[in-house]
Amino acid sequence: MPSLYILHSNGINRFYIGATSKTVETGLLEHNSAHFPLPFSGKGIPWTLFYLIPCRSLSQALKIEKTLQKN
Repeated sequence: MPSLYILHSNGINRFYIGATSKTVETGLLEHNSAHFPLPFSGKGIPWTLFYLIPCRSLSQALKIEKTLQKN
């Protein structure tokens, strides 16, 4: 199910906003295993799920992600 998720890192006290068509559990495992080459994502390990918004489609999740990242 497509969703928008917000992760939090206690180590760097930051949030990460993302959208996925995968399960959130898979995405969380990817972030915590440094699957993504982004330095920001790697510095925040371990990430924990802060908030989840189920969406009707990936495009809806991406629109919400873009809106939240602007603020």
